[in-house]
Amino acid sequence: MDKDTVGGSTPGESLEQAVAEQLEFGHMEAKDPEEEAARRVSPPYVVRIRTERDPILEETAVYRNMAEEVDDRYDAYLKAAGRKPEEHD
Repeated sequence: MDKDTVGGSTPGESLEQAVAEQLEFGHMEAKDPEEEAARRVSPPYVVRIRTERDPILEETAVYRNMAEEVDDRYDAYLKAAGRKPEEHD
């Protein structure tokens, strides 16, 4: 008998047979598709950069110099940022 054979088959064949049996008759783990989808989504990353100037405030000032704002919607933002809203003519 050849030393590489086990029970009439080679080790590769017996391993292949064991894998085939496991796939065909083994226990199948059922996972919730929604939970798996949520697990696969990467976590959100937040990047914060400290600046000396607020680009929104700077841009708003430029636009206010070019045109008149109809509803003054950025006044609340200016107040929250600690700046006084500019008076319009």
